[in-house]
Amino acid sequence: MSPDPDLDTELPHALADAARSLASTPLDESAIERVRLAARQLSRNRSIVGERPDSTQRPRGRRRLSRLALGLATSLGLAVAVWQLVWSHSEGSKLYAQVRTAAEKVSTIHVVSEFAGPAGVMRRAGDLWFARGVGFACVSDELTRIDDGQFLWEYTRGASFGSRTKTQGPDWMLDQALDIKLELERHCRRFADGDKEIGSIPCRCYQVVPPPVPAGVEPAGRELMHESFVYVSADSLVRRMETHEKVQGQWVVRTVRTWEYDIAVPPESFQPNFGPQVEIVDADEIFQRLVDLRTAAHVTERDGLIYAVHRAVQFENGGVALMASVRGTEETLAKFPLRRRMLQPGLYFVEGPATHGRSSPQGHGWFQIELAQADHDGINVKWWVLIPRGRPIDAFDVESGKVMLDFGVVANGAYADEKKDAQGVRLSFLWKEAIPVSRPEPRATLESIVESVYADQALLRAIPFKHLDLGVSDVNSSLTAKMGSIEQTTSAEFAKAVAQHIQYWQRGDIDYQVRQGCAMGPDWNLATGENKTIPGAFLGYYSLVDDDTLKRFATQRPNVQIISLRHTNISNAGLAHLKSLESLTDLDLAETNIDDTGLDHLAGIQSLRRVNVTASKVTAAGIARLKAALPKLEVDAGKAE
Repeated sequence: MSPDPDLDTELPHALADAARSLASTPLDESAIERVRLAARQLSRNRSIVGERPDSTQRPRGRRRLSRLALGLATSLGLAVAVWQLVWSHSEGSKLYAQVRTAAEKVSTIHVVSEFAGPAGVMRRAGDLWFARGVGFACVSDELTRIDDGQFLWEYTRGASFGSRTKTQGPDWMLDQALDIKLELERHCRRFADGDKEIGSIPCRCYQVVPPPVPAGVEPAGRELMHESFVYVSADSLVRRMETHEKVQGQWVVRTVRTWEYDIAVPPESFQPNFGPQVEIVDADEIFQRLVDLRTAAHVTERDGLIYAVHRAVQFENGGVALMASVRGTEETLAKFPLRRRMLQPGLYFVEGPATHGRSSPQGHGWFQIELAQADHDGINVKWWVLIPRGRPIDAFDVESGKVMLDFGVVANGAYADEKKDAQGVRLSFLWKEAIPVSRPEPRATLESIVESVYADQALLRAIPFKHLDLGVSDVNSSLTAKMGSIEQTTSAEFAKAVAQHIQYWQRGDIDYQVRQGCAMGPDWNLATGENKTIPGAFLGYYSLVDDDTLKRFATQRPNVQIISLRHTNISNAGLAHLKSLESLTDLDLAETNIDDTGLDHLAGIQSLRRVNVTASKVTAAGIARLKAALPKLEVDAGKAE
């Protein structure tokens, strides 16, 4: 991927230089879900021509594989898929035991992945080399990933840097690929008609069969369009896998993967020689700098978890920007060790005991807008902003230099299993806590806060499991979260997306209040538990409330009785839209720019009983004039002159 030209101009100066050196990283698949999606997309690529046991061949062109697909094609993740597919309950544990025993004796493995070109000619997509006790290497036209037993190295052709993290253990990688008893999801059956020689080695053929259709589900319209065949030699080693697709009534081969064992491995295979101009970035070191507990603003320990707030900054309009991490204590990790899951060769997701999860943006008195998350080495990090929701800008303040905020994490894995409630439901941990907050002067803008998060993500470019939150979209009347990465989004686009995300939820509140907001009435019926509600619209402190909002009341809520417009952007002219509200009794205009001219528009609303003009521009003369027109009116003038 080419360098991002926006890094020079979009990032804050303090972080621009560091981020610029990472601009050409290829890691644009930043979340586990995206890796899985890419794998699914790879499995759906168009067919290629090849040999199918006892079937007809048919040439067929196919679109060019994406660069990501080629990278995945060379991964041991595809080899792992073979192990997962082949050894099933239908063949019993005997076959599995034979393969396991045979593979444990193997010292080297070479996997070749092939696809067909447009003319149906097989094309080599990549190689994977493994040597027990030495390392592994995954090499394609684009991606190189090497674990030499000390470090895990990754480099994408054309990039200005390569990444380095601590080794994940080459032998462990192979052992995990073989340990598939808990991952059995499909069935296989013997397909003797497909037996053939692979590289002069006689092999038995097994056909992978999908699970049976669940009871009550009609099989109609569920014609099998894909199938896989696995070839196992007499020494119980997998030698080949072919995947097929039905095209116009005929089966054609899509992909071919071939295994070789105990062959000589080129010595240079496990040497990370990426060129003299390639800078090596230590991904572990960069991540640890961000989540260092010694420099955190606030650290707390709860239920065997360490929760650290690394950044808490109050910005314009009372918002608070936060960056926090969650990890297990030493005792928790000793009892519940980190779980590694291999997604590609050298690409592991390390699952810790807890994450931030996905929280509702709507809370009592606040909007919580997620900006980004990252996972590395069992530590989950979240960036987000809290925005006062219908409350003043000091709503979070509790004492000098501190704010009271809501926090929460979700338990994971075996740790979560121990934390289940009586009904077997995994627990989430929610709490309120006062934390120190920095208040720079002048206050930071939302845009600058978002840019700093973008810069953090750029610094973490070598960390694969991360994402930007780009808000929500309406997909077929279903609210859907939008995720992205710095490769897909510029800093300016990210800032715009966050602002729109905040406005989305604010507009939702405003729409609700205008259409059906209400207040509880004074008449509580103890016998029935019923209470009469009073039509009201509580719009105070919403920055999007303006004169157009007031215009909606005449047509959408003519019977409204209470309207709060405190600290909003309404004008004198906007109050003219309230003249037709014959049921309006209470109106809050405090902390607005309304003056006597605006107040005059209310003189004809005979139902009006209470008006608050505290901290507005209304004068005593204007109040007197309004009260003369409405003798029953009470006015809270505060310091009005």
